[in-house]
Amino acid sequence: KEETYAAWHCMEVYCAWLMEMKNSPAAVPHPKIQAYVADRLALIVLTTNEIFLKDFGIKLPEMWIDFAKRTRPDISFFVAEMQETQQRDEGSGGVADDSQLEENPEAASQDHYLLYRETGSRLHSMLTSWDDPQRRAAGQADARAHFGDLTAALSHALETGQSTNGLIDVLDEYLGQTQQHQMRRQLLESAIACRPAPSDREQQEELAHLHDRAGAAAIEQHCFDDARRHYEAELKLDQAMGNRSAEGLDYHQLGMVAEQQRNFAEAEASYRKALEIRLEFDDQHGMASTYEGLGRLAGEKQDLAEAEGNYRKALGFFLELGDKRRTAGVYHGLGQVATGRQRFTEAEANYRKALSIFQELGDRYHVATCYHSLGVLAQIGR
Repeated sequence: KEETYAAWHCMEVYCAWLMEMKNSPAAVPHPKIQAYVADRLALIVLTTNEIFLKDFGIKLPEMWIDFAKRTRPDISFFVAEMQETQQRDEGSGGVADDSQLEENPEAASQDHYLLYRETGSRLHSMLTSWDDPQRRAAGQADARAHFGDLTAALSHALETGQSTNGLIDVLDEYLGQTQQHQMRRQLLESAIACRPAPSDREQQEELAHLHDRAGAAAIEQHCFDDARRHYEAELKLDQAMGNRSAEGLDYHQLGMVAEQQRNFAEAEASYRKALEIRLEFDDQHGMASTYEGLGRLAGEKQDLAEAEGNYRKALGFFLELGDKRRTAGVYHGLGQVATGRQRFTEAEANYRKALSIFQELGDRYHVATCYHSLGVLAQIGR
């Protein structure tokens, strides 16, 4: 069922691309690439429709099928564009035929880069659909199918000094979700190495973002010294740019690293700096995250009253903002605090609230964590 749903969402994405190319020629810069991609997408749609009919008795929407059928046998739209481009190029001494196009691989690589930078942004949106696990699964399937093209486009961006926006985020997210942490870290480290001396603010911002992602990837592998190095580099870049609001996130992440290393005094100092900045900018989601961090930290120090107070501040923000995932995490934290204070009925209620949300989100890892906590609680309460 999940594979069928993922395939259906892939068809939605393919058809959206196909219609955009037909209606907006500028969406893909080179008309010959337009023709090829349109033909391939149309073929995929028609083939998938046959498979769905045969295996599941499901038919894709008529609009999709009709559009694909009209594209495959008749690509006069693109032929006309190619002829016009050829005439224009011949008059200006530009690319005039296939042989010359083949001798200019840089142009093809650039077109490929532009196409997949846009594609990457769309896939990243699917991968981060936290409230829709089926759409997220579809994003994973599509990212896996386009992984080679996305990495090739990223390599081109790094080699030519162009923006990695739309590419690095989707690859980082996909590799993280599929637990390919070593490859994820290698990809990010390579990207950072290609940006040793940013020459303008845009490159500084991009490098800061790369360090941010690399720090998160290092934490996943419990490489906390590496994470600290990346977050400190990110903080320096943000300070150099005068980007004070971003410093709130930097200090928060340094607090997380110190907490993991059980350096509680340093962790609290970093969290307090983060909270000060986030209060200054009325960053409600950021404040909620830092209150949650302070709650978790107080729990580690067995200051349960302080932990509960911070968790409840975080909960209020997350509920108001509608962030289900973070709300569930705070409910679980409140369950731990209530357990420590021997308020077992309250603890169970909080664990079950967290469990219900994580089940709704399809987050099996945290569902298992909630069941484990309920099991431990049952043993303690006997």
